[in-house]
Amino acid sequence: KDATAKKKLATIQQVKQRVSTKFKRMRQKSDTTVNIIGGGPCGNLLALYMLSYGLEVDVYELRSGADVELKSADNDIEKSSRGRLTSARRRSINLALSYRGLRALERVGIADLILRESIEMHSRFVHLADGTTAIQRYGTNADESIYSVSRPRVVELLAQVASERGVHYHYNEKFIGIDVDGCPTFASGKKGNTGPIFGCDGAFSATRKVMERRGRYDIHIWYAKQGYKELSIPAAPCKEKEAWLLPKNYLHIWPRGEIMLIALPNIDGSFTATLFAPCELLEAMEKRWSRERVESFLFQHFPDAVQIMPTILDDFFANPTSPLLQLTLNPWHWQNKILCIGDASHATVPFYGQGMNAAFEDCLAFAEILDKQKSSTESRKIFTSSTNFVLDVDVVSLSPSPKENNHVTVKTNNANGGGLSDDEQHLISRHFEPDFTAAFAAMSDSRRIAADGLSTLAVMNYHDMAQNTASKLYRYRKAVEHIVASFAPRLWRPLYSMVTFSRMPYDQVLERHHMQEKFLSAICASLAFGTAALIAALASRGSSLLFLSKYFYVSK
Repeated sequence: KDATAKKKLATIQQVKQRVSTKFKRMRQKSDTTVNIIGGGPCGNLLALYMLSYGLEVDVYELRSGADVELKSADNDIEKSSRGRLTSARRRSINLALSYRGLRALERVGIADLILRESIEMHSRFVHLADGTTAIQRYGTNADESIYSVSRPRVVELLAQVASERGVHYHYNEKFIGIDVDGCPTFASGKKGNTGPIFGCDGAFSATRKVMERRGRYDIHIWYAKQGYKELSIPAAPCKEKEAWLLPKNYLHIWPRGEIMLIALPNIDGSFTATLFAPCELLEAMEKRWSRERVESFLFQHFPDAVQIMPTILDDFFANPTSPLLQLTLNPWHWQNKILCIGDASHATVPFYGQGMNAAFEDCLAFAEILDKQKSSTESRKIFTSSTNFVLDVDVVSLSPSPKENNHVTVKTNNANGGGLSDDEQHLISRHFEPDFTAAFAAMSDSRRIAADGLSTLAVMNYHDMAQNTASKLYRYRKAVEHIVASFAPRLWRPLYSMVTFSRMPYDQVLERHHMQEKFLSAICASLAFGTAALIAALASRGSSLLFLSKYFYVSK
């Protein structure tokens, strides 16, 4: 089975490389080259989207040789690209990939590639303080799951695919400003091109700071009371393939009020754990407490977890206490020159697992805006004499089965496929010059409101995870909600399902949740009142029967 899977994967990689090489030569190049600041998940995915419109793309990444190095690959497929992106100092915190992010990845044909490096999580596995456990399913349907993925691996795969398709990467480049010609400038002395600039450089965005100096912007940064430390749970010491020390397909949570431990599975059998607690407490433990006191504190709150974490003290003192913040920006753009997306425009706390998904959805939302611009333009046919086939095309993708309506599959006009096999029936972009002035304004107006809604939802979900998941009343309400949703799925969707398993804008999710909460409270109150009335009636009936039996006994 493994040999067949490896053979199939090798075939797919070979096909991808052949198609990528041919399409690089064939793709009509635009006069516009876009500058993307930041080579993280958001920047790399946006590069693929911009490339799909026939635009030239330059990605500028801050990380230096100490942080990022391109190593030559071990096989021919990877040697043909720019190499594998590896990071010497990586953030180990895992990400939860869900519906919004998957739809964005599907658009450029790489969802399956990322999913192969992930682990499905269909439920929460709650470890309660009294030693008992509870399983809380995420979705109302069996196919609704989220996926644990390594952030460094996502960056690596996206960068590799983007490089193969023709994106140009520039490392060790610190963005510092814009010159009089509108070109981005860097600390190294390098200058970019005059095309638009996309800020995908995170919550502490240098792009946003440059933009601030050129206009009036409302920027709000809020630091959460909680911080976090990264910890780890090793794989089980055995040779079995599935060697996880905890049940595999779950997001594990140890809710303890103001402190909380979570653990997400990795494909190597380990878990990436994260300890959330007030920053003051974490800093005191790190700077003033002895190792023995820290160990005692952690064992007191998470005894079952500490027993399978042999390096917990080393991890605790080696890894820094990191802050959690939320950021809102209004507007997201400056004229037709700069647009900030992802964490650069709406950083949020990680408690809904929507940070990466929202950033990926930003890319998809921007592409949908561009699609509207070109919807009035008829699809063009591209003729190539070298391969003698005709393409009716829209968007670059290496997906063999695109699902979007605006994708048109390559069709050949000769018997042998014009040099392409059936497996190489992919997509290619036609020439298109976007109106970035209108697109930036539309993105800032429409997407910003949704992102602000996510900030509120994320804080709400921390309260659920840290406190409510351990509450019997919370679990009772969730059970009632799932019953209602199963009977009326079109009229009722649980909050988590709306956020995680739909593309409903976050602000609309919040509005609908408030309405549903009022109705759910009424249902739960009615059920509680009805149950109490029934118990009282039965008790009263029992007393009456006892009285009557006594009366008839005496009469007799």
